[in-house]
Amino acid sequence: MKYLICLIFFIMQSLVQADDSKLLRTLIQGLEGEAYEVRAKAHQDVLNWAYTNKSIASERLLAEIQQTDSPEVRVRLQDIVSEINKKPIGLGSMQVEFATALTGVKVNRCKLGGVGHLAGLQKGDVIEKIDGKVINTLGNTPENRLFQFQKMILEKREGKRLHLIVRTDKQRRVVIIILGKLDEQKLQKKEIIEQKKFKLEQ
Repeated sequence: MKYLICLIFFIMQSLVQADDSKLLRTLIQGLEGEAYEVRAKAHQDVLNWAYTNKSIASERLLAEIQQTDSPEVRVRLQDIVSEINKKPIGLGSMQVEFATALTGVKVNRCKLGGVGHLAGLQKGDVIEKIDGKVINTLGNTPENRLFQFQKMILEKREGKRLHLIVRTDKQRRVVIIILGKLDEQKLQKKEIIEQKKFKLEQ
């Protein structure tokens, strides 16, 4: 009898989880709607689902991020995971967290020893250009510029080189980031150090 009750409970739980998965997929499909209003409503619906199912939401949404081919859906789901955990998860391929700025996009945090850090990014840097595109032309608000900037990065494949124009205080410099390739970024940093050393010795 006890075994039968456990079996019934397990079956019911499985059915609930199946229905829950179907609901989440339906909500996420709305993030791909053509109209902005549809996508915005779907974003709020997924956020509400995440708060209601907070114990499993992060794991489920991160799995969906890995499966989707849509850069916009990835950015929106990352934002939702960040919201329910009250901290940004950043862009894994760069290991950098970004924030809005009056001009460009601001570096909010760099993982020590990560790809972005090895390339030379540091907290407080403001990125003004990405692959020749002026970030201020990507959107008419700081939030929209940040969103479009993150979308551009997510559209790039692992191993792609990003050329950034970065401003620290009043000085500008070029930063080249090899997305997701920590070993290659370490090699690039070593080559730059050796080139600087060679110039000093001349």
